[in-house]
Amino acid sequence: MTKAGYVLVGTVAFVVFAVVFAPARAVRLATDRVDGLVLRGIAGTLWRGEADVAYQGFGAGRLAWAFAPLALFGGEVRIHWRLSEDDHELDGIASRGFASMAVSASGQVGAAAVNRMLGIYHIEVGSALTVDELFLRINEGARVANGTLRWSGGRTVYRLSRQTYYADLPEMIAHVDTVAGETRLEASSVPDGAPLLKLRLDREGTVHIGITRRFSVLAGKPWPGTGADDTVVLTLSEKLF
Repeated sequence: MTKAGYVLVGTVAFVVFAVVFAPARAVRLATDRVDGLVLRGIAGTLWRGEADVAYQGFGAGRLAWAFAPLALFGGEVRIHWRLSEDDHELDGIASRGFASMAVSASGQVGAAAVNRMLGIYHIEVGSALTVDELFLRINEGARVANGTLRWSGGRTVYRLSRQTYYADLPEMIAHVDTVAGETRLEASSVPDGAPLLKLRLDREGTVHIGITRRFSVLAGKPWPGTGADDTVVLTLSEKLF
């Protein structure tokens, strides 16, 4: 081997060694660019590590990750991840290719964690949410999502016009899909299959939540007039990104 060959092999070996044994805190080079995302208690290596995660002031739990090195031969960076806390545990795979990125998630989110997300809408539930193979891929700006969410139902408290209301809601199942480039979610009652909520995330990043006539009855605020149970009687919209 020539002198240049030895230099090349030595350089490649050094780079591989540096990546494998780089401290996990090096991950901050990427996450510091995400507004509101904070990592604390970082431990391990860049290849396999863990950290406490907070987003927009909310503690998300302890994140553990491990790189899948064989995916690099296919031009993809892939990690297996797990996010756990006292009241929730999720795991899945996240990957990044030349023109696309994807993430999958399965597990359970406890009532306390759900309520932290719903608190800004003055809603409080009493049971956990199950995530069943939720998948999102973004390829050159186009989103593709699918999966299933399940909620066991029960007593729900919400505020409306400065008044507090109580409702006993049924077990629900929601299917996530992609239609015409938009992410759709439709939730229905498990006991009878009645449509309850219809969510649509448009291409501009605005989410539209449609409430059906049947849901208004279950929530204790029946919508006036007559019509089919699956008719959307109220739509709420909010800019997400």
